[in-house]
Amino acid sequence: PGSGEDREADRIGLFVTFIVIPLAIAYSIFFLFQSLHAPDPVKTELLWAGAEGPFNMPVRCEARDGCLFSNSYQKQPRPCESLQFGQQVFVPLEYSANALDGPSVSSCPSFV
Repeated sequence: PGSGEDREADRIGLFVTFIVIPLAIAYSIFFLFQSLHAPDPVKTELLWAGAEGPFNMPVRCEARDGCLFSNSYQKQPRPCESLQFGQQVFVPLEYSANALDGPSVSSCPSFV
């Protein structure tokens, strides 16, 4: 008969053989199945950066009574102007740390 240490080693060996190895194989199969059936990666394109620009952004008025629009982009400022329902303009935008540099849009309620 073996010592207590041998029996403990036998138990650990049995545990690894019959529990850990089958679980590792099952995990590997699951991981392979997941990777084979994963959706294609989405391609993204960086269009907005501090080093690039300006970028022309379309702005369209969706308010039935019209919109007021202005753009305080410093290189090409656009004063406040009125847009009719469905009218679209393209405005230059560029990254700025100043929240005031950029477009501002407001609807024109009919009572004004």
